[in-house]
Amino acid sequence: MYRYEISDKDNRTLLRIAWALDLEVKAALPRIFEEVVGAIDPSRVCSKCKDRVCEHGKPCVFLKAKVIKGPGNISIPVKEDEDE
Repeated sequence: MYRYEISDKDNRTLLRIAWALDLEVKAALPRIFEEVVGAIDPSRVCSKCKDRVCEHGKPCVFLKAKVIKGPGNISIPVKEDEDE
């Protein structure tokens, strides 16, 4: 598993986000990732993926994300259980 160090500035930003969410930092990180995953068009991620975990049967959060095209051809993430 990779471990990354973050700058003091990013650490302070993370703390402020956690406080705003009324969460501890370790609980805020998954929430932040959920929001980011929901905001990014999965095809953009998959087309540049170097890990290829999906080819080995391992779960990938971007494979579960469902995106529909909205007005102006913008990508709109929707939950799996929502109808188009």
